Amino acid sequence: GEGAGLAIANIGGSSRPDLILMAYDAPYGANNFRYKIGYDLNTWGNASYWSSTKQVSGVGHLGEGAGVAIASMGGTSQLDIVLMAYDAPGGANNFRYKVGYDIDFSSGNPSSWSNWISVQDIGHFGDGADMAIYNVGGANSRPEMFLMSYDDPHGRNGFRYRVGFDLFYNTAGNIARHW
Repeated sequence: GEGAGLAIANIGGSSRPDLILMAYDAPYGANNFRYKIGYDLNTWGNASYWSSTKQVSGVGHLGEGAGVAIASMGGTSQLDIVLMAYDAPGGANNFRYKVGYDIDFSSGNPSSWSNWISVQDIGHFGDGADMAIYNVGGANSRPEMFLMSYDDPHGRNGFRYRVGFDLFYNTAGNIARHW
């Protein structure tokens, strides 16, 4: 594995939250995402039942971290899943993500996937990465996407992040007004 993440959201529509576990797997060749959903968490954090493991093609060959987020991008009332990897090609690293639109609560499968989208580099040697989606702007109902890496340059390590403002529904995946 070259990264993992989790998200909590109410995908199933019951009164209990659901848990999404994601791993960025590194088999021979291109990487891939794998995730599963634990439905209806009880007060101890145990799921009532689990989806099968879903496999989604990756976004590169060498990850240095990964994350998952669940949010409504505004196209429908259903939630969308975002899978992100911090990729380490030759040269500077970059964030790469895919959006799975309109998750079906019974199967855990989205209705469609975007192509992968690349966000400019912020470092060269990552020791982890993650993401979150949350509305901090307040001026409208569109959330922001936060992409974070823990960079390992010569000397002191440090957190670096980028913010994509005002996410919107776009099947091409170019969902931020600006970074």
